[in-house]
This record gives sequence, structure tokens and C-alpha cells, in this order.
Amino acid sequence: NIRWIDAILITHSHNDHIGGLDDVRSINFIMKKAIPVYGNTEAIDEIKNRYSYIFRKTQEGGGKPKVTLHTVEDVVEINGVSITSIPVMHGQIPILGYRIGNFAYITDASYIPPQSFDKLENLDVLVINALRFEKHPTHFNLEEALNVVGLIKPKKAYLTHLTHRFLHKRDSKLLPKGVEFAYDGLKLKLD
Repeated sequence: NIRWIDAILITHSHNDHIGGLDDVRSINFIMKKAIPVYGNTEAIDEIKNRYSYIFRKTQEGGGKPKVTLHTVEDVVEINGVSITSIPVMHGQIPILGYRIGNFAYITDASYIPPQSFDKLENLDVLVINALRFEKHPTHFNLEEALNVVGLIKPKKAYLTHLTHRFLHKRDSKLLPKGVEFAYDGLKLKLD
């Protein structure tokens, strides 16, 4: 039911985060324009490599996604909305989280550098990954994610990028007040 996409914010170039880029063709058809895509240098370079057919001057056939690529260094303005990139680490890979107003989205992180915490003050909503109960080399586990939430102190936090080992009803009892598991179809209203 999506008929318009203002922009696509890329956290990093792993396939579970950019694998659906070809699917924007149908939105391009409705919008009749390219969609801007934002990410760090590594993510933009990987998109150019993995989706090279998009950028070649070739016959479209069934259509090619129409996107414009933009490297994010710090803050970008999209349609009058200021979006701040938040450098975090995914194991040894530098990736991005994003802050829009009093909302921040950080996924696939295993470490947040001290200077990035400054960009996460006074949040109403934080969405952050909590892959599983056990430690993991490239993702926060539940305990680590809750520790980060405790440091940032958002009014509300949602845990995402969860494995099937979490059972929503059972494990919600483990979460402190103001923290919930995200779920498919969750809608957040941002001011």
C-alpha cells in the first residue's frame, strides 16, 4: 500500500539491509521519479557494485529502480526534515544509525562510540537491536541493548532485529518499564 517514499536511509550494506532495493521499481512507477538513497561511503560503494545494472545506460526491459545515491557525513536535510547520522560499529564494520527529531534508529550495532552518545540525548523514542540472549560478536544482545537504553534514557525504547528465540509474551516480562519488543507492523507516530 506504499505509494510514496521520500528517501531511503541505509544503515549498512549487508544483504538483509539493501537486498530489497530492486523492489522500489513499483514505487518509482507510481511516483514517476527517482528516490534518493543515503548511506555512508562503504554502503553507497557496495550499492553501486551490487546493483551496477541500475546505473548502466542499458535498456530497461521490465524496468530498473531509479535511485540517486548520496553519501551522508553528518546531517542531511530531506524535504525540510533534518536527519543526523549516528556512527556505530557492527563488529569491526562502521555503520550508521539515524536520528530524526526525537526519534533514533540503531540496528545491527555492537558498540556505540562515546561521541555518538552526544547525538542520542533527549530522545522520545529509540529503536535498537537486541539480537538474542547470548553474546554475539556483531550485535547487541538483550543485556547490552538494555544497558545502552539505560545510558541513553529515552522516554520509550523498542528492541528490534530479534531472533526467533524471543517469545514476545513470555520475554516481555524481562523488560523494564518503557521498553518493548518491536514487532512486524508496528507503527510509530513521530512529531
